[in-house]
Amino acid sequence: MNRKQKKVAFVASIYGHIKAFHIPIINRLRDRGIEVHVYAYDDGNKEELLALNIICHDIDLIRNPFNKKNFRVILRLKKSFQQEKFDIVHVHTPVASVLGRIAAKFAKVPTIIYTAHGFHFYKGASWFNWITFYIIEYCLSYLTDILITINEEDTLRAKSFKVKQEVLYVPGVGVDIQKFSSRKSMEVEMELKSELSINEKQFVILTVAELIERKNYGQLIDSILELKNKGYSVKCLIVGIGDLKGVLEERVNHLGLENIISFLGFRRDIPELMSLSDVVVLLSRQEGLPKALLEALASGKPIITTDVRGNRELVENGVNGYLVNVDDVISTVQRLEDIINNKELQNEMGIRSKSRSNEYDIKNVLSILENIYIKALKM
Repeated sequence: MNRKQKKVAFVASIYGHIKAFHIPIINRLRDRGIEVHVYAYDDGNKEELLALNIICHDIDLIRNPFNKKNFRVILRLKKSFQQEKFDIVHVHTPVASVLGRIAAKFAKVPTIIYTAHGFHFYKGASWFNWITFYIIEYCLSYLTDILITINEEDTLRAKSFKVKQEVLYVPGVGVDIQKFSSRKSMEVEMELKSELSINEKQFVILTVAELIERKNYGQLIDSILELKNKGYSVKCLIVGIGDLKGVLEERVNHLGLENIISFLGFRRDIPELMSLSDVVVLLSRQEGLPKALLEALASGKPIITTDVRGNRELVENGVNGYLVNVDDVISTVQRLEDIINNKELQNEMGIRSKSRSNEYDIKNVLSILENIYIKALKM
């Protein structure tokens, strides 16, 4: 008699989240004969998942967790979970994790896993965030069998929750170290510089992040303006898409920086862009454990980033880069000048970044996650 095929569901706010972070573990599970389904809002990335033969279910969730329409989403998820008879439901992203856990509990799913990619309550967060999101997460921990955290601060806070089984730390979503550490040919680099109008004398600053408020692009733009006014020859490459694209481009044009700051949109050649950059900068107001900085480590680049949760775990101030305060343009400029003016320091910091990347290798992360699933399925 054949055993019933094991089934796992991933739930997230948008398909783009699944595409960006979870394809490797989905493939690993499918290689083990586990059937995987994905539930998310169709943000334009569904076709790419379907092309990979991933079973997709559309959900029209509203980002406001208190919106009445989300009650219908819970009912639809519950019905689908019951029909599919999943062994595990694994939820991601804030609102989807709330709706998914409630639905999975009503559907009597055996194991509910939640990955917190960065709690909305953290050191420096508003009282509203603490009162609202801490209470929500604390209450929902009673519905959660396994809670996965990806940074030290969240792990410590999660220890106080009433999770059914355990809180587990996983070092982020992982990065393909080999892909980012392999040396790109001089020909490829020259072609890319030509495409992006970068001359040989320019110092290249790279930022990879969504064009949204949380990524705090104002601090970056103001810092580039100061460098220009001081006479430095720099080129800033911004990779990402988002709602603030028009606003940011207008600001850059108003400041006369359109030939210095380039908005590249969505790119598939991040390893090549990392390779030709001199420093990677990320000035977010909050983070979980940013993939862009993991890629910068693997690429062996010095990093300048804000001193917030997640970032400070990847960058040791003065060792493989610098930590600056949110909105501190003066310090940001000073730290950029330090690296611009000292090629030896730039190289040393890059070497130290590379040495810190092994823990976050995708192979290591996938092995940890796979063991979590195997254990949960056996239980």
